[in-house]
Amino acid sequence: AWLEGLADVRLDGPFAEELKDGTVLCKAMNTLSPGSIRKINSSKLPFKQMENVGNFLAAAEAYGVNRCDLFQTVDLYEAKNMLLVVDGIHALGRAAQKNGF
Repeated sequence: AWLEGLADVRLDGPFAEELKDGTVLCKAMNTLSPGSIRKINSSKLPFKQMENVGNFLAAAEAYGVNRCDLFQTVDLYEAKNMLLVVDGIHALGRAAQKNGF
């Protein structure tokens, strides 16, 4: 629900599929830190979707999330390790609280 509120979206499908293209994560990051991700790709091309996820990860680290608390792009894109993805989102939540959001 927190992520939906930040990104102003409704997530109805499987979690991994909803987050795979990175747009929800990028929108959420831009809510926490406006302008931190300048361009969110809407393309269905895999490399553009992975670029979104990579941009989110870089912005999250710049926002104060410890690198060791973040996942790798492949963990989400290929749904290799969704536990790490969830942990990374929780780490973003902790950073948001520290930053007074």
